[in-house]
Amino acid sequence: MSFVRLMMVLIHLSVIVMLSGCGSGSGDTDTSGSISVSATVSGSKIYATAKYVNSLYSDVSGLKIDFTTDHPELVAEVKGVAVDSTGTAVAELTITGVPSQSTINVIASTGKGGLKASAPVSLTLPGLALSLSNTTVSLGMPLIATATYSNPHATTLRGVKITFSSDKTGLFDPLTVETDDTGKATAVMIPKNTITAQTNAVIYATRDTQTQYSTVSVKPEGLKLSAPANASHDVESLTAGFVEFIPSGVESFAVLTTGDGLPLADKEVTISIQTIIGSTGTNVVFWENYPATPYTGTSITIRTDSTGKCPLQASVLVPFSGEAPDGKHSDIITVVWKVTYESPSGTIVGYASTMYTVNVTGPKEEQTTP
Repeated sequence: MSFVRLMMVLIHLSVIVMLSGCGSGSGDTDTSGSISVSATVSGSKIYATAKYVNSLYSDVSGLKIDFTTDHPELVAEVKGVAVDSTGTAVAELTITGVPSQSTINVIASTGKGGLKASAPVSLTLPGLALSLSNTTVSLGMPLIATATYSNPHATTLRGVKITFSSDKTGLFDPLTVETDDTGKATAVMIPKNTITAQTNAVIYATRDTQTQYSTVSVKPEGLKLSAPANASHDVESLTAGFVEFIPSGVESFAVLTTGDGLPLADKEVTISIQTIIGSTGTNVVFWENYPATPYTGTSITIRTDSTGKCPLQASVLVPFSGEAPDGKHSDIITVVWKVTYESPSGTIVGYASTMYTVNVTGPKEEQTTP
């Protein structure tokens, strides 16, 4: 009988130990009972509530709950949150990364190998928008590209790197710009002088795997040359010499315009000689104020007028060879004029050519009477 009473006392004591162990706050893994979890999202925080239930115990306070997610690289875990007397534990988890998917799972557990429960929460994926200041620009004119980054779960929008680029890599250089406090990144993109005709280019704004794009049409600046008219002159000479040609119709020799056809006034253009074909003795003299002020340089810089025009101020000395009596020949040379304009987007060059002909005849021989 004493043995039976002893066993009853031992069983009673073991029950007391089990009950006190559940609520002791020791953090030991618990595999009895059940656990559930729910969660809500607000800004950069996930608020998770775990509920532990065990009918064996009247007081479960002190049991430790760990909170994490199935994306630990995105959300910082919170460990060891004690439940209250109702078995409830609340945790505030912080979103530290940038979401790449719209749903993740919040996980509550009683420790390694213990009870576990999960609940899905919805996240808002980051947004990226792109706007351009113009849908059409001319060479030399800036294109303002603005990207707007949004992320409701971020603690700040500043410092996100946005890369601006184009499918026409030779036309626009890539730029990387960081966002400001409002999530905006602005790039000033200036098209380079690599086109001769109107060209469509796609502008991209990229952040990580996000990309937005828009299209802009780029018009080249115009440099139109009106070549001086071809000219000829007749001479009668037994000996060699030069004929001076003054190019005619050259008030609008060069016309400089924007891609939209508007005049580029008061711009410097340089006129020079690209080559002379047909004679090495030809000399071109540029004039600052013909014929009063000859210019000794091999090129001359002139500013365009209010209509974007500039004249050709030059004279061409064309050599000719002498001709025997009653003979006849022509000395022909071609001058290739070169006009250069250094635009903000690069160098623009135009060419025009003029042919000069000297018709040389020899003097007539006197006829003798037999």
